[in-house]
Amino acid sequence: MGAELIAFLIEGTLATSAALLAVLALRRPMARTFGAGCLPLLWALVPLAQLAVWLPAPEKQATATWQILPAMALPAAVGTSLPAAPAGPSGSLLLALAWGLGGVLALIYFMLQQRRFRRRLGRLQVLDDGVLRAESSEVGPAVLGLVRPRIILPADFTQRFSEAEQALILAHERSHLRRGDVAANAIATALRCIYWFNPLVHYAAHRLRHDHELASDAEVVQRYPHARRQYADTLLNVQLAVPGLPVGCLWQSSHPLKERILMLSTVRNSPVRRRIGTSLVVALALCSAGMAWSNQPASRQDASLSAAPAPLQHALVEVDFDGQTYAPEVKFDPATGFSMGFDEPGRSWRASFAYDPEHAQFSSAVFEFNGQPATPVDLLALSRGEQVTTTAPNADSSLRLKAKVTPVEPADAAATKGSSPVAETGPTYRRLAPPTYPEAAIAAGQEGVVLLRVLVAADGRPERIEVERATLPGVFDAAAREAVAKWTFNPATRDGLAVSAWSQVPICFSLDESSSQPACAGDSGALDAIHLRPTQPKT
Repeated sequence: MGAELIAFLIEGTLATSAALLAVLALRRPMARTFGAGCLPLLWALVPLAQLAVWLPAPEKQATATWQILPAMALPAAVGTSLPAAPAGPSGSLLLALAWGLGGVLALIYFMLQQRRFRRRLGRLQVLDDGVLRAESSEVGPAVLGLVRPRIILPADFTQRFSEAEQALILAHERSHLRRGDVAANAIATALRCIYWFNPLVHYAAHRLRHDHELASDAEVVQRYPHARRQYADTLLNVQLAVPGLPVGCLWQSSHPLKERILMLSTVRNSPVRRRIGTSLVVALALCSAGMAWSNQPASRQDASLSAAPAPLQHALVEVDFDGQTYAPEVKFDPATGFSMGFDEPGRSWRASFAYDPEHAQFSSAVFEFNGQPATPVDLLALSRGEQVTTTAPNADSSLRLKAKVTPVEPADAAATKGSSPVAETGPTYRRLAPPTYPEAAIAAGQEGVVLLRVLVAADGRPERIEVERATLPGVFDAAAREAVAKWTFNPATRDGLAVSAWSQVPICFSLDESSSQPACAGDSGALDAIHLRPTQPKT
């Protein structure tokens, strides 16, 4: 979950930053050519780019993925230990927690800033035209309120300004209401909380508020073309130092006043010019959002499947080397297949396999004894999970093994069948100690099968062990339960998270491999059987 969130944030940061850089580069040329009225619409590129990242990606042809899954046939002679998963939270999870903490702190900061501004207004009085008058004369005029934005005037509004100046100020504030600038500021504040670590977002938020004021100035001058000088004087009279307002529109902005007054002398009044600028901005915003959407990965779910190499790292096979059985660690390479080996004093062996997932069979297998090639094996039998044998060049050593490869159905294939595309894996073995063959059973020449039902906890420990059925009840049950209680499992997962799950564990007790054994297999979904023979069976 942490890795997916970090990947989502990186993708969103890149898209948002690219849109912000484009807007910051275009805002001045667009204002000079088409007038400041098109600037608020130009800023729509940013939320559209973010929305394109959040929308589902377009359908693309995805390549099939396959995995090497453990074939857990483990004899009694030797146990195996796979590397345990690292304890503690992962780095991606820590980054996700740090991001969440920063976002919460940013939200609290903006909420406190908004609250301080609201308290500074004091009691609000509703006037006849729906405008609110503050109790304080220090703050205003302003537009406040996200759900129902209202114009708020200072207490001395009618005493401080003439009727003509009052009309210009109200026209300015009503232009904010018509464009929905308060909602735009709220979206900008939300992006500042999400991308609090990106200084470009905070800088752009101040530029956005400045462009809202420029657009309102341009609209007032277009409506009152003969009042430019008086409007400029009004701007000079109202510019006072005020506290910040995250969500709202405040006349007394901290933006450069020089640019606002200079704009009054260069405002573009041509309707044709304004329509061209608006059409150009809309086309640019739609094209940018479309490009951001179409350039996404085929889907984040497919990307997570193809980019997760963890299930491809290990596989277990059953190996009988000159009468002694091993379960070595298997190393996987997507390019060459998987390989394994074992060294002991005076001799060694190596095996490597290549697998063809399209035809679900082995395409090659190479074996070496003490660095010398051994005899080939039946690849089709190996693909079916049957036991195959290879011998050393001098024919004094032999190796018998079973290998198993299980192709994994992609998540999108499950979706096409009507099932929910949830990534799930069942429990697998991690560390096993060989069970003890009961001496009484050896003396009596008894063989049998015990099918255990094991609840594997999220930490890999067997939480509950039950005997589901046994061919000789009471003979091998205790030995099987005692052994499994000491084992460690790889827990089941659901969407990448470890969960508790039940699984069947068949254990076969046999005196001789050539003897007729009872069938040793669990139900559908059971783990592979554990074949157990005594180290020195009695005759």
